Amino acid sequence: MTNAAKVIFENILPGIDQVSNPQYRAMVSTLVTALKREEHVLISSPSSIDERGIAQLIEYIVCSIFPATVAVLTKDGSTRLIGKRARHMSKNSKDDTGISYDSISPFLSNVCIVECFDKISDASPIIKVMRELAVTIDDHSESVPIPFLLIALVNEKSHLPRNTLGAFSFHINIQSLPSTISRIESVLYQGYDSFLQALSAQVFSHRDITTYISQLVLNVDCKPLITSFIEVKTKLLLNKAIDDCAILSGRDFVMPDDVQEIFPMLVTHKFLLPGHTNFRNCLNFVQKLIDTIPVPI
Repeated sequence: MTNAAKVIFENILPGIDQVSNPQYRAMVSTLVTALKREEHVLISSPSSIDERGIAQLIEYIVCSIFPATVAVLTKDGSTRLIGKRARHMSKNSKDDTGISYDSISPFLSNVCIVECFDKISDASPIIKVMRELAVTIDDHSESVPIPFLLIALVNEKSHLPRNTLGAFSFHINIQSLPSTISRIESVLYQGYDSFLQALSAQVFSHRDITTYISQLVLNVDCKPLITSFIEVKTKLLLNKAIDDCAILSGRDFVMPDDVQEIFPMLVTHKFLLPGHTNFRNCLNFVQKLIDTIPVPI
């Protein structure tokens, strides 16, 4: 089973020329876990990075795995379809960055990317969709598709209210976009079920690795978290996400690298730091915490 999932790293990372980049390995692994478990994701980046480029990168990763639909809720409130769905609805279009539609809800796609999420004055309608997994259209409630994943794009110098942050399980920070993003020629799995099956392998964690994870969690628990402590759900998801990273690497056992790559993705948006809290500061803060814990050999 591990070999069945290993093809995700083997095919996606070369397509963005990031085979040896641990940050992109962690990003792909996190998105895989988010898709697998329908957990929502925050992506922060510097203002110099074009959010359309981030959307294109996400579409490449997701739609390389299985034939998912992807839509963008733009900063002006319109819906932009990207990738194959956009080309299907407008065969004359050659623009992969997307086609805008006013009558289509972005929440009826497998992946909904929200631009400038930190600048939305009232995000409660979006949070409601995330929690209820249903969207109201013309006074009619309609369930979102399976899987459903919302990805909110924010500036790394911003921060969000604690009730909003609680709706997101993962935080990914992007400092630069790949210089190239390959076209999607074919998908790795023909459907969501076959994708789930490929990631169903059992993974072994040595007790030294388990202790290492516990030490990281304990170290973070002593710091000013928005929830006062790392919630049980986050701890369970952390272990599952680390297992997924090992599976994607073609292994049935966890290594320290898996822990170090995945751990920041689950906790870097959970802090209330003294002074000015923002996503970038939280990321640096967590990295320093990780560096203080001895790595098992």
